Amino acid sequence: MMTATDDERMRRISCEIVQEDIDKAREEGREEGFEKGLEAGREAGREEGFEEGLEKGLEEAREAREEMVRSLLGRLFARRVGRQPSTVEERALVDRTRELGAEQVEDVLLGHEGEALVRWLLGSQKGNGKRSKSLAKKKR
Repeated sequence: MMTATDDERMRRISCEIVQEDIDKAREEGREEGFEKGLEAGREAGREEGFEEGLEKGLEEAREAREEMVRSLLGRLFARRVGRQPSTVEERALVDRTRELGAEQVEDVLLGHEGEALVRWLLGSQKGNGKRSKSLAKKKR
């Protein structure tokens, strides 16, 4: 027969075993939670990195395209006008190319000379909204 002290010992041993199981389950839960949190953080970081990379790539592509426009159409402008384009004129070349497309801007650069070309290029920036006659014909 078990005495009170034996019974208490058995309860203590049972409690220790149960407590060990609880501690083990708690630690496993922490580790699992940590791993899941870490993976969720990595996923969020990958998504954020992808978005930032995409935005940066698009910005770099836009800048490269604008540089190409300034370089190629700027050289054509210089040949037609007899001088390098000013900063304002370069910006206008980029803006016109964005609005009309590179081929149409190139056609206008080839179809105009000197001050007529400068007037066409800067025309929309002065607020008169007029377009060149050759460009208006192409639109029809």
